[in-house]
Amino acid sequence: MNREAPIRIAFVGAGHWMESHHLPVLLRLKDRWPIEFIGIWNRTKEKAVRLAERFGIPKVYDQLRDLVQDPEPNCRVIVVGREVVYSILQELNQNPLPFLCEKPPGQAAAEAKALATVIQVPHMLAFNRRYAPLYDYLRTFLQKQKRPPYWVECSFYRRARKDPHMVVESGIHGINFLEYLMGLMEKVTPLPVLNIDLNQTQETSGEKVEPRVALIEFQSGTKGLLKFFPYTGKALEKYEFQSKDCSVYLYMKQPFLDEEKETLLIFQHTEEGLYIQPVDVPALPQDPLLQQGFVGEYEEFLQIVRNPSWPSRSNFQNGWTSLAIAEAIEQGKTYYKDQEPNSP
Repeated sequence: MNREAPIRIAFVGAGHWMESHHLPVLLRLKDRWPIEFIGIWNRTKEKAVRLAERFGIPKVYDQLRDLVQDPEPNCRVIVVGREVVYSILQELNQNPLPFLCEKPPGQAAAEAKALATVIQVPHMLAFNRRYAPLYDYLRTFLQKQKRPPYWVECSFYRRARKDPHMVVESGIHGINFLEYLMGLMEKVTPLPVLNIDLNQTQETSGEKVEPRVALIEFQSGTKGLLKFFPYTGKALEKYEFQSKDCSVYLYMKQPFLDEEKETLLIFQHTEEGLYIQPVDVPALPQDPLLQQGFVGEYEEFLQIVRNPSWPSRSNFQNGWTSLAIAEAIEQGKTYYKDQEPNSP
């Protein structure tokens, strides 16, 4: 695409995340990119009308097919519930354009894997942790080590998360982030958590709200532990990496977490027998949208629209396994990398 050619976006969905993150990020990027908002569709038209008025979007489509057939856009942003991702992307694929799609990549792993096969157009899955500057620094640091860590832990702790599908809805971020850092998981084994009753039947239609724990094994040989606890005293997201002579701890800061600041701690055992924390850990961006990776993911998406050969760090091809792992953990089933999910 010509460097000065406009990037004309059609939007699918008018929910909270579209309003609070996607549209605000694109508005601020208009200073550096030739972005044009073309139109928006939502199942509830009133919501689409409200966002169109707030963000200056000229068209509100009556039907999704009107958006599909519109010749004006040259890319799309899709922010919808996971239960309709599969059907909507199937319809959009009748007139394929580059797109960014919010996670999870479908309601079930089979849907996500099917889309990974069917979708050939350049696209992105919005796993924003892959685009956060500090987390990218961590990935570069780990790749420079002589050997991978022998142990990895991911801890998702939430306060009063009344959601029986916390792993698929939220914990999938941690699974996807670890696969970005460490490569594919070879095997994931859920463990029983005994003598803990968090059932909230009246508020979750009879489904149990349970803490989830699973052992993980990466293709590299690294092993570790995943912990997803919906009821804790502190909302926390933490990652831990242990190597022969190095320990790394990442504490995330998000609006829904209780950490006052984001922290990356790296301790190394030197030949002199000293433990040091490297001084070259980069300063954190003050802007939350930049710090949390939302700006970075859109910078890459806009590059993809401009140049379809631009590589995507996050797509259906490398993201569907995260949903398969999350799904297996919730079902209490062992996950193996080469197993086939059930058909959609």
